[in-house]
Amino acid sequence: MDKTQADRIRENVLRTRKGTQASRYGQKGLTSQAAKMNSKNFRKLMTGRNLSRTDTKNMWNSFSHSTKTPVMARHAKKGENFKVTSGKNGASGNFVSKKSLGRNPSQRVNKGALPPSNPATKQTNVKLAKNQNLVYGKIAPQKQFQKADPKGMPRKGGGMQTITNGGYKSGAIKNSRTLRAPSYHQKAAAMNRTKAAKMTAAKSTARSTMARSAVAKSSGAKMQTGGGRKGFAGKSGGRSASGGGKSSSKGMSR
Repeated sequence: MDKTQADRIRENVLRTRKGTQASRYGQKGLTSQAAKMNSKNFRKLMTGRNLSRTDTKNMWNSFSHSTKTPVMARHAKKGENFKVTSGKNGASGNFVSKKSLGRNPSQRVNKGALPPSNPATKQTNVKLAKNQNLVYGKIAPQKQFQKADPKGMPRKGGGMQTITNGGYKSGAIKNSRTLRAPSYHQKAAAMNRTKAAKMTAAKSTARSTMARSAVAKSSGAKMQTGGGRKGFAGKSGGRSASGGGKSSSKGMSR
């Protein structure tokens, strides 16, 4: 090992220690900067989190250790967003991801190399509940999970995972509030309420119009004055008829 490589490793160790110290006391630590992790530093970090050797080893082996995608550590601030992939019963939240691991459960199981106990049917948006050190890197294939799976689904890995400081149990993460899209019945009920409100408003407008019309007619009737026609006396006249008749004389006896 040459001097340059030794100095780089020493610098990475110092950065990791600085981040750990800052996380414990809430001070500013590694924010945008990140440090490479080796197995020794990773073991020290996990020991500080009271993880067993077996759990620490399994976590370390879940990463794909390559020169292109090394395991990294950084100090993250409260409020940063992630996703938890789980079944209907949820997950511990120890492992999270920045992006979705796939469009469907089979893709998520494969890309995340998830154990058989995690069917990956659910994705939950979460955020960091406190400042903490995060370890992240590329997920390695997990053939033992594929063998243990009755369906034999592949676990090739390839996605990016992040290890939080204890998940839900330690208060490292919490679910983000999400607005659910309204259901069909909720939309129908809202439309009915809108329709009923419009009908009520239309009826109210019609009643107001009728009331104004009645008031206008009443006012016009009061302003009108009464009147009648004048009678004219006509001349009366009649025809004078003279009656005439024949006169007859009766004969006398001798």
